[in-house]
Amino acid sequence: MGEHISPIENAPESSAAQRAQVAKKAGLAKEIRQQASKALFENWAEHSAFNPLAQQKQFKTLKERETKPTAETSKPEAKPEAKTDSNKAENVAKFYQQRNAELSARSLMTLNAQVQNAVTVHEVIERTYELFSDPALADEALDYLLETLPPGSRAHERAKEAKTRLNQLRGREVRSGRNMGDIARAHTELANPTALRDLYRDITGNPRDATTLFEELIQKFNFNKMKEAIDFILKALRSDLTAKGSSISHGELKSLIDEARNMQAILGVYSFFLGRSNLVVKEFIKNNMSINPKLHFESLAKQLVRLLKEPYPSPTKVFALSNALGIRNDIIAQIIIFTQFRDAMRGVSPRLFKNEKHRQDMLMTLIEALAELEDALDEEEE
Repeated sequence: MGEHISPIENAPESSAAQRAQVAKKAGLAKEIRQQASKALFENWAEHSAFNPLAQQKQFKTLKERETKPTAETSKPEAKPEAKTDSNKAENVAKFYQQRNAELSARSLMTLNAQVQNAVTVHEVIERTYELFSDPALADEALDYLLETLPPGSRAHERAKEAKTRLNQLRGREVRSGRNMGDIARAHTELANPTALRDLYRDITGNPRDATTLFEELIQKFNFNKMKEAIDFILKALRSDLTAKGSSISHGELKSLIDEARNMQAILGVYSFFLGRSNLVVKEFIKNNMSINPKLHFESLAKQLVRLLKEPYPSPTKVFALSNALGIRNDIIAQIIIFTQFRDAMRGVSPRLFKNEKHRQDMLMTLIEALAELEDALDEEEE
């Protein structure tokens, strides 16, 4: 019989190698399980309720949990508009009123409150004009708003834009009114400041010669106020001229100043005839004549000033004035009146003549006209 061999004892070497490989695989599997367990633990720990950091990230108040989530693109809540400091608004308003009595502190504060509720620039301008209709006053009121409204606020930006638009549309009126505002307020016996600003704007916006302007002014003001009216115009022009930004060019202002001085010369002519009024009446009485109402001193001065504008005077042009004075058919009346014209020439300002020759020509014309009237009277008496 052959020899019995045990399967265990006689296992080939390859079996040992297989066992070693199985053991190695088992160890690797264990290591993998351990790594997986560690990763799982770390992941659990990161999201665990016991993790303070995770707990802080996930914490929500009851109000937050009850509030429904909004769209991801929703904008953050807008910050409330800053309000005006009421004490500052009041103090600045009082300062503006002290500087310019036309700017009522109460009206300025009312405007401040209204503008904060305005939603457009146009509305700001409307609210301003409702309280301050004069462009110059409206511009000052907008300065007040810019000084008292919170910088950067929507109300402040609208007020700033309103001021820009006002100056774009009515810049000349704003500048002229502000440049001579103090002068207007100093002549309130003549008219209210707004009326005087309007008068000044008309004069600077529509320039005309001294004679035309004088005749317009004497329709607005009686003779007793003409001196003050001309003084006002001169002061206003000078104030505008010396201001940082004049309403019109310096050349135009200087030309208007010359015309205002010419008006002073014209006023001198009116003053002469006012002083001769009693003498004229006496001459008519002495000749047993009734005086025509048209021979008022203002009418006489007006006709002489018009005659002075004639570049080439003649007796014929002198006699033509008798029609306007209602004495065309009365030689004696013409002699009385044109004698006053001749005498007035001595005191007429050189400003009303082109030159000295023009002055001499005018005087000789009046002398010739009187000589012709004297001859006509002699012929009539014969």
